[in-house]
Amino acid sequence: MVYAREAWWRVLRQIHLEWFAPTDAEDLRTWCGGSGRRRWFRSPDVAWKLWKEINRRVFEGVCVQAAMLVEQIAEEGNSWINAGFSA
Repeated sequence: MVYAREAWWRVLRQIHLEWFAPTDAEDLRTWCGGSGRRRWFRSPDVAWKLWKEINRRVFEGVCVQAAMLVEQIAEEGNSWINAGFSA
């Protein structure tokens, strides 16, 4: 869960919301399932990329640094925006 926490922090830092990230004292599952502002921030893309990366680590022994994962997430997000996606 440390990797997931770091990835979320880096994603949120990209949009100047790092204060919103889960803390060491806070369980990531509780943070993701929280109500209010946190609920709107659940991103399927971030969660999917994290899931795939963790599986790659476990089953293939391949590791991508959190900073690289966040770059991949940002690139994909920009592709969606350039294609005309809006929330």
